[in-house]
This record gives sequence, C-alpha cells and structure tokens, in this order.
Amino acid sequence: MRKNFITVSVALLLTVPLSVFAVSFDSLGGLINNFTTNVVKALGYLAMSAAVVAFFFGMVQFIWASREGKEEEMTKGKRFMVWALIALFVMFSVWGIIKFVQQTIGLPNSSEITIPTLNIGPSGGGGSGGGSATSGCNSSGCPSGQVCEITSGICKPDPGANGPF
Repeated sequence: MRKNFITVSVALLLTVPLSVFAVSFDSLGGLINNFTTNVVKALGYLAMSAAVVAFFFGMVQFIWASREGKEEEMTKGKRFMVWALIALFVMFSVWGIIKFVQQTIGLPNSSEITIPTLNIGPSGGGGSGGGSATSGCNSSGCPSGQVCEITSGICKPDPGANGPF
C-alpha cells in the first residue's frame, strides 16, 4: 500500500507541472527542456530558501538557548547554522561551476548570471492606478517578459526570467 502511494505521489509530482504550465511537447528534447527550465529551477529556489530558513531557525534556537543558559541547545543551534551555511555554499558553488562550464563550452545565454527581481504591479504599488499617462510602465503596465524599472518608469527586459538555474 505504501509503495503504491509513493508511486502515485511521484507520478503526480511529475505531471502536475505539465498541467500548470500548460505546455505541449513536440519531442523528448522539449519535455526535458521544459522540465529543467521549470521544475528544476523551482526546486533550486525551494532548496536555497529552505537553507536560509534553516540558518535562521538555528540562530533563533541558539539565541533562546543562550538566554536560558542551556549549553547543549546552544551547540545544536550552532550546528544547525553551520550545516545551513554549508548547504548554501554547496548549492551556490554547484551553480557557479555549472555556469562556468556552460560559458566554457559556449552554450547560449550562459555568460550572464541574473539576479531575480521583484515585479511590482503597473501602478507602482499605490493600488489606485496612480501615475500620469506619460510615465511609461507606471500607468500602462509592461509587455510580457519585461518589468517596470521603478526609478525611471521605463519597461526593461526581465533579468530574472532565466534565474540562477
């Protein structure tokens, strides 16, 4: 029973992104490309976020234990923070090595590493649609694949479209 549950769970985890992203595949290469650009990228962000949360959890555990004077709990908090930092270091190192190899081989779009950005709505966050009609993306929104640069109000290509993965 447990084996069937695991099999069904894995099958659902692999097929749900297909329906969410509503992608049709022409070949196995298209399937692999979609899997790496969507699923692996999301799992990478999730793993990095989990490592950051683990670091802060260890910090809170250490602070609470030091207030109460519990040496054993302080050691656990330190160990948690160290392992979270090691996990982050390994993840970013692997990402850097992959980017280096891609650049060395000469794969397209592999020479730039973009930092994800926060896409703020077309009104600039005011909620009432503020801004003048001549201020570019602040009043009219940006086309798909572009984000509004807050300081200038101009639509620019989304640097976070590729992400770190």
